[in-house]
Amino acid sequence: GLDGAGVFVTRGADTGGGGRVREYKIVVPDFESLEKAQLDEAVDGTGKSLRDSAQDVLGQLWKAKSNLAKTYLIYQLGQMRANAAVDTLVAMIDFKAEVMDDALSLPRWTRYPAASALARIGSRSVWRIMAVLPLEQDGTRRDLMVAVLLDCLGQDIAKCALGKEIASTTDAAKKANLNAAL
Repeated sequence: GLDGAGVFVTRGADTGGGGRVREYKIVVPDFESLEKAQLDEAVDGTGKSLRDSAQDVLGQLWKAKSNLAKTYLIYQLGQMRANAAVDTLVAMIDFKAEVMDDALSLPRWTRYPAASALARIGSRSVWRIMAVLPLEQDGTRRDLMVAVLLDCLGQDIAKCALGKEIASTTDAAKKANLNAAL
């Protein structure tokens, strides 16, 4: 979280293992008092620290064995809006959480936390899903991808995008998958 000195602290996995953590300190300066060169430097440093911490969370997800750990890591990637995780999350879109969130009155994730995370990430998810949806044979995975599109784009735009994709493809199998998605 943000401490009183304007430093945002996150913890990531230490690549050496052993349960150690690496701490990221992201300085959030008073932007109003900085010159352009200093502003560029501040933004670049913050972005790099955020990308590094997202890569650590993604690395833990790849190694995680327990369903619960995977669920929380997927949730965290969505909270971070980690664009780097989109391919992995699309591949895991039908991963089922064994435990539903009960920490808040509104749950932090659904039965399919990767779909929730992709919706939170937004536009980068849309591009990837539109690339893989025409090839997807599994109905559940297709339905989850469409749900993400609906969350990100809204019903009218999602239907329009899928309709345009159907109209532009000549491959019968891809056309059938897209029609099934609608």
